Amino acid sequence: MIEFAPGSFVDDLDLFALIRMAVEAGFQVGVVLDPRPEHRGLKREAERLKRKLEAGARFAVTQPVYTNEEAMELAEAAADGGAPLLLGILPLRTARHAEFLHRRVAGISVPEEVRALMAGARDPAAAGLELAREMLDTARRRFSGACLMPPFGRYELLSALLGARPLSGT
Repeated sequence: MIEFAPGSFVDDLDLFALIRMAVEAGFQVGVVLDPRPEHRGLKREAERLKRKLEAGARFAVTQPVYTNEEAMELAEAAADGGAPLLLGILPLRTARHAEFLHRRVAGISVPEEVRALMAGARDPAAAGLELAREMLDTARRRFSGACLMPPFGRYELLSALLGARPLSGT
């Protein structure tokens, strides 16, 4: 165990105490809005988000989202929290990538229709990039911003996602 103060160990703190500690140390704290309905449900997570904000968090980031319906549900659930909400965007590369994220990565849910789209796409990487562009457009309209997560360190995808062309020679 890591001792923070005499008699206070990591096991003695919960998430909300850690947020308060970080705020007291002068940090700007961000938290995750994790809607995983299979675990807690969005209503409960929205309530947890309020508690995180009351503890001192200044903004929240969603897990990656792949449909406008999901994004709108998150925006509505967090609307009365009063803090900026950033939409998580992680472009899908292949059907296998979508399945892996859905089945193996905690907090990420790739809806069946998106997995089917990726499986049937002639060019899955292009389809994944187009989905990410749609989510970016949604982020611009309904969120305070976006948290762009390039898959597998493929940072060049970010310039394609944002509509810029990579510099020559890079």
